[in-house]
Amino acid sequence: MREIVNLTWGSFDNILATHRASGPASIHRARDHLAADWPQVEAGKTLNRERDTGSLGRFLSMKTPPLVLYAILLGATANPAFSDSLPPRSTADAAHQLGQAAKVSSSYKERADRLLAEGPTGRPKYNEAFSDYQQYLNHGGGADADAWYHAALCAARLGRRKLSVDDFNHAANLYGTKLNGYLSRCDANLETQDRDRALQSVSDACRLFPNEFRTYWRLGYFHHKYGEYKEAIAAYTTALQKQAMGTANDDSTLLEELPGRPTLARLYGLRAECFYKTANYNAAIADCTKYIELRPKSSAALEARAEALIKLDDYAGAERDLEQAVELKTQRPRTYKQLGLCQVKLAKYNKAQTNLSKAVELFPKYAEAYELRGKVMEKLGNQLAAARDSTKAIGLGLGDSP
Repeated sequence: MREIVNLTWGSFDNILATHRASGPASIHRARDHLAADWPQVEAGKTLNRERDTGSLGRFLSMKTPPLVLYAILLGATANPAFSDSLPPRSTADAAHQLGQAAKVSSSYKERADRLLAEGPTGRPKYNEAFSDYQQYLNHGGGADADAWYHAALCAARLGRRKLSVDDFNHAANLYGTKLNGYLSRCDANLETQDRDRALQSVSDACRLFPNEFRTYWRLGYFHHKYGEYKEAIAAYTTALQKQAMGTANDDSTLLEELPGRPTLARLYGLRAECFYKTANYNAAIADCTKYIELRPKSSAALEARAEALIKLDDYAGAERDLEQAVELKTQRPRTYKQLGLCQVKLAKYNKAQTNLSKAVELFPKYAEAYELRGKVMEKLGNQLAAARDSTKAIGLGLGDSP
């Protein structure tokens, strides 16, 4: 039972840790306000979130359920400094409440981690993962820096900028001087488009953690985001070298085991994109191939390699990749359009017609697909259909594509 109480008090202490600059008096005022709200907690009602005391206001903004707050306050009674204004409760009662909260919260976190981890297709389910992380954080996970960080990643991918910035900053405060603290601050500044501060954070991380692959991955991502592709390639290459050496520090695990963080496949994919942007198509193909070896069911990687092959006029190779992507049930209109293009170049007009028709079925305003299908219909001798597609393409304008 002592361990349960210590764990509960530890959670309370972690919450207070980021607010100690406000001074003991402010913390005690927060405690007094929480004690005054105790009848509402026992009744299962929502606490008054508007009362920000300067010390626990951020904690209250998490919408912590009464069940969890109840357990935390029970643990707080074990410390004499916080026991005066709080009603006494038994250790067994604290253990029961904390145990109930733990059952709920752990299941949310486990599922969220699975959803965020890249699966066989390399496509994390950000929306579902974000929802589960929110549930976990609202059910007692408020002191879990990783959960805040992962929730921030999901929010960023979903375009919820304010939430992602808040969560990245909260994670940074909990991580403190660990590597993830610097990386979280970098991510927060990237979300607010504060380039200088983002660069400062990631540069500090590289200086303080020179053997950690994630510092260089994030440096690469920084340059990638701002279109500095050569610098990004250099940083990604260093990250891959560090990962191959197996370097790590106190808050790192194996690369493939980090949910929501860069997998080895992802690093190759990002570098491939930069190679493509700099017209180094052979290098892009090589990195896409490495990605596919690690994620053989990734239609996105097959499509990316096909794009590079098309640039090198290797239409047969691109056709093979795109046909595999289609077999993986891709629904991207461009995939079918590019497959049709390859088949036109290979004089496979009937197949090209089928795939171009699929492209316009998926995206009815796909002007480029109509234009290309018109040329196919002309090759097949169907002048009426060719004219119809050509007119449709002109009417839509060639600037509209998925």
